[in-house]
Amino acid sequence: DFSKEAVRLSRKWYSEQENLSFIEGNAESLPINDSAFDVVYNVESSHCYGNMRAFVGEVNRVLRAGGHFCWTDFRDKPTMEKLHCIFQDSGFQIVSKREITSEVLVALDEINESKVQGIKESVPRSMRKSFETFAGVQGTPVYEAFKAGNLHYHRYLMVKPE
Repeated sequence: DFSKEAVRLSRKWYSEQENLSFIEGNAESLPINDSAFDVVYNVESSHCYGNMRAFVGEVNRVLRAGGHFCWTDFRDKPTMEKLHCIFQDSGFQIVSKREITSEVLVALDEINESKVQGIKESVPRSMRKSFETFAGVQGTPVYEAFKAGNLHYHRYLMVKPE
């Protein structure tokens, strides 16, 4: 994680898990050895990265031959088209890809009330709108962009060729 505090908390919460570790780092310059992993799983964070080509290159570098890259996130249509080209240009074989916006909206609707309640109970009033937007609560710009078809959720499964 990019956040030292998030890494600290994760280490604390999962200290008894033997096969799990957390490190602080930048996704565009991973502090990981070449060919270190069989799987890289990236969910709902890459939309915050400044250089997707650098990130995808880093994923390719740290994956072993035959390793899998699982990616899920949201983009507008033109940005997703560019990202698809980045995936292809990086040498990954795209095993499957699918837009999952409708499923995400169903899930957001199903848990909306519990999110609103949790935010109300746990977050200072002055910060609630930010948390609601981050959580995709109904009526927020992110949620409404999904509903209007301006943002789309995608999932990709890719493999690094042998």
